[in-house]
Amino acid sequence: MKKARPVRITVGIIHYPTPDEMKSRTTKSRASILRRHMGAPVEITHPGTGRKMLGTGEDAAALALIAKALGGDVPAIRLILDCVYGKPFRRV
Repeated sequence: MKKARPVRITVGIIHYPTPDEMKSRTTKSRASILRRHMGAPVEITHPGTGRKMLGTGEDAAALALIAKALGGDVPAIRLILDCVYGKPFRRV
């Protein structure tokens, strides 16, 4: 069933909301919220050098994954290798 478009009546004239007006009424998806926050600037500590630097949330997540892989976490190692070299199509 099709969803009815919201209608706002002003002085006897039917007003259909613009897409910008509709954006403010809709809920944000989890992906759009994560995308906005992952791009925000944060202060991070480089795991190799211990130096504080300014980066994004994406940089912080990548450095945390690298630190876990260097600590011997096998799923983190596998994820990094799959991202860098691609997943194998078949098992050898």
